[in-house]
Order: sequence, then C-alpha cells, then structure tokens
Amino acid sequence: MGKIVSHLWDITFSSDYWDEFARAVPRSLSRVPMLGSTSSPEKFIFEWSVGNDIVGDCVCPWGHTEIIIRKALGLEIAREFAGIKTIPAEALGVPRKKGERKKLSAPIEFIGLWPTHWASYDEKLSTVERREGVAGIMLKTIVGAQIMEPDRKVYPAIHRLVEKPRIPGKGLFVHAADIEGFDVFRLMQFPGRLVCTDKFRDFFVSKNVNNVIFLEIGDVLR
Repeated sequence: MGKIVSHLWDITFSSDYWDEFARAVPRSLSRVPMLGSTSSPEKFIFEWSVGNDIVGDCVCPWGHTEIIIRKALGLEIAREFAGIKTIPAEALGVPRKKGERKKLSAPIEFIGLWPTHWASYDEKLSTVERREGVAGIMLKTIVGAQIMEPDRKVYPAIHRLVEKPRIPGKGLFVHAADIEGFDVFRLMQFPGRLVCTDKFRDFFVSKNVNNVIFLEIGDVLR
C-alpha cells in the first residue's frame, strides 16, 4: 500500500452539528467548483441568524467548499500554506439571541479561503460505497471514516453527538505525488468538500481555532 506520511482530514464546522456558535446564513451564491477549476466567487456575503450571539473563528454559510474565517487568521493561513486564494467576505448585521434587540458592536472582519489544488484518491485502495440516501438518491459514502452522528438515545429531545472513530485501514488513500506538496485541497471524486493533511490541521490546533472540526477520513501515502 505504501508508507503513510500523513492522515487525511475532512474539514467541517461545529455549527453544522450544534448551536455552540452563531449561525451564518448566505446572502450571496456560492457553488461547488467545476472539476479541476481554480475559478472562485468574487465575494462572500452572509448574515447572522437569531439564536446565538457567540461568534466563532470560522463560519459556514454555504457548505464545505470554502473556509470563512476571521480575517487576521485567514491571512496568516494564506501566507503559511500554498494554493489558497483569499476572497473578501462581509457579515451583515450582528449575532443575537432570540428575543434580544440588535446590539451595536464593532463589526468582525472575515475573509474567505478558497483552495485551488485538486487531487484524486486511489479508487482501488479506498473504501467507498454507493448507498441510498434521502429520496432514494444514491450517494458515495466513505466506509470506515471518522464521523459525528446524533446520539440516538436522546435525539431529538437533546441534540448531542457521539463520535465514531476511523476504522484502521479504511477510508480514502491519496498518493503524495498527486497532492504535489499542497496541504489543503479538493478531491475530484468529492468536489463538494475540502480535505487536508496533518500539517494544515495541526496549524489550526496550535492556534486554538474554534468552530471547526477535522474528521480523519484516510491517509496520504508515499
């Protein structure tokens, strides 16, 4: 199979799962990028939904095709890692709890990070299956990847998650030669998500960046 040089991580966001941080609602269109394309949106515009007034370091209005992050952090990441476009991002309004009046506060500056490199996972080594999803639509599922899912013992009364760790030897396997030294990139077979190496994840951990989750979904091989 080859030597493992890094784990492969799926980048997702805490506010996808629970209400620990303020949620962002898109006001401009984003999109899943065309396969292999480096083109990007010109600007991200979002507004805060009512429910929580705690603003995280990252927000996730559109899905998992970009990272919207506090501007200072985003610029530092773009300097540290190759293959990332920075895109202006604008937050409208202020986050607030239900029943509160809008508060006057200094706006928080955000910026969008748009990775431009594309790679492919090894389809012979990777454990991917097609499974039936909502309305009978067949979806590709990464078998054995680390996941977060609702705790069925208390859901829906309590929205609590349980973690299922990655199964050793399962998941996606990407060859180091295919990622060409980039630490955050897109997958041709899963264009609607971002993945990264240990180095990218460890940078976020070292900076204590919140409202972002890294799920182990595979390995980079040499």
